[in-house]
Amino acid sequence: MRMWKKQPFRKPFKEYIDMKVKLKKGEIIPRDNSFSGLSKQDYNDLNAGKSVEMDSVPKLIESLVEKKEKSIKEK
Repeated sequence: MRMWKKQPFRKPFKEYIDMKVKLKKGEIIPRDNSFSGLSKQDYNDLNAGKSVEMDSVPKLIESLVEKKEKSIKEK
């Protein structure tokens, strides 16, 4: 029988939102490659001029967007 070590007390869970992304002025995300690696909702929101929270930006749209901020939310 294997004895497991007692786990140390964990800090409160933090939800990491790495960045907010917004489309640069005058740019539009092409529909090539199945929404360029985005979900349909994110694709529509970015093309409508809204900012979207993402963990990472797909390589296909890196040149079309600007990163806004980094934040951490406590749960």
